Order: sequence, then structure tokens, then C-alpha cells
Amino acid sequence: MQHILSFINNLSYLNAICILLKPNESKLNVVLRSYFSRLLGFLGETIHHNIIFCFTNTRATFFAPGNTGSLLKSMLESYSFKDILFKKLNTFCFDNESFR
Repeated sequence: MQHILSFINNLSYLNAICILLKPNESKLNVVLRSYFSRLLGFLGETIHHNIIFCFTNTRATFFAPGNTGSLLKSMLESYSFKDILFKKLNTFCFDNESFR
């Protein structure tokens, strides 16, 4: 995490943050919540509208966020991330099976 924050700190401008997740997670662990909190705390509230959620390997879930989507939504609502959108507008589902 420190490497990511150090790299971001050297940038003059940041367009967006892409959060990559698998669609079939049964629970979001404490580490993800901690990293998410640290990243958002480091970047400030101005980046909240530029967060993009990307779900990989979504062919098995018919290109939908799967179980992870509802877990992520509840995490965003229950913590201090309520102003972060998790909508169709900033959510992308794709599969990279052709690269195997």
C-alpha cells in the first residue's frame, strides 16, 4: 500500500482510481476495508466522484458484480464512504479469459 501512495504522491494530476475486484467473493475482509480507508484518507474527498469499480472474471456471473457487489454496497453504506457512488455509471464488468 505504501508503494501505491508514494507513486500517487508524485503525480501532478489523477483522473480516476480503479478498484479491481473479483465478483464471487463471499466476504470482504478487514484488509480491503483498511486499504480502502487509507487510500481515501490519503486522497481526500475530492476523488470520491472519480472512483471506478472494475470486476474481473465476470463471465461466470454473466458480466455482473455478483456477490461482491452487494458486499461492497453494504461496506460503502456502513462506513464513512456514503458519498462514494456504486452505480452502473462507475461499474465495469469484464472477463480476461482470452489472455489465459
